[in-house]
Amino acid sequence: MTCIEAVVEVLAEAHEEGMIRADLYKRLDGWCRGMVSQQVSRLKREGTVVEGYPYRVWLTESAPSPLPVNPRPGKTVPVVCEQCGDTYEARKADVRRGRRYCGHACAVLARHGTLLTDEEKKARKSEYDAKYREENRERICAEKRESYYANHDKNLKKQAELRADPEYRERMREYGKQYRQDPEWKRHKREYDRKYRAEKQYGEDFAPAYLAFLALTEQLQTIDGGNKARQHERGRGNRVLKSRREFAKESEQ
Repeated sequence: MTCIEAVVEVLAEAHEEGMIRADLYKRLDGWCRGMVSQQVSRLKREGTVVEGYPYRVWLTESAPSPLPVNPRPGKTVPVVCEQCGDTYEARKADVRRGRRYCGHACAVLARHGTLLTDEEKKARKSEYDAKYREENRERICAEKRESYYANHDKNLKKQAELRADPEYRERMREYGKQYRQDPEWKRHKREYDRKYRAEKQYGEDFAPAYLAFLALTEQLQTIDGGNKARQHERGRGNRVLKSRREFAKESEQ
């Protein structure tokens, strides 16, 4: 069951009484408060639920008519939006705190000059997260280290239970098969294996030179539509094999 389905189910059980948001958060303690609030706002936009005073939520078909309102509402004054020029009602307290726009869209337009697309929002968030992690690296690492050791035994037990589950093992096996068919993974695996074998056979000092030598020979055998490769098949390309043997002998000495 998703969070939004759980919200609808709880409100359906409340019928005409509805439910205050604070009580709704307590009933749905399996989800965080922010997630529940986000789903309630989404249902309000879709018209599935309505909200009245004091922060009580109903399903639309179970809501009383008219909805209860605040018997002592705050005093409002007409304010002109600095972005679009429309007149809207705002509380005096909000005006004193510096409210200048009629809504979020006008505030974004005034700040950025245009409404941000989803890609631009993600790019800005990514840039902000990178800067935040760089500035707070020591604290974040310390918190992660503390969390890791605090939950180490529990995580090991959970992983052992997952590995013992036949369905989980079969699911991961199928995932591995599909992942290994990715051309990007095959290219990475080929380069990794070549580097591993070179370091194992010639050592870390000679491995980079050997890898560069292999890349050069492959490039030579693809020149002129494969003429170098055909020369190699006819016995005229033995210089490559001879060079490889000489390189191997020199690296062993």
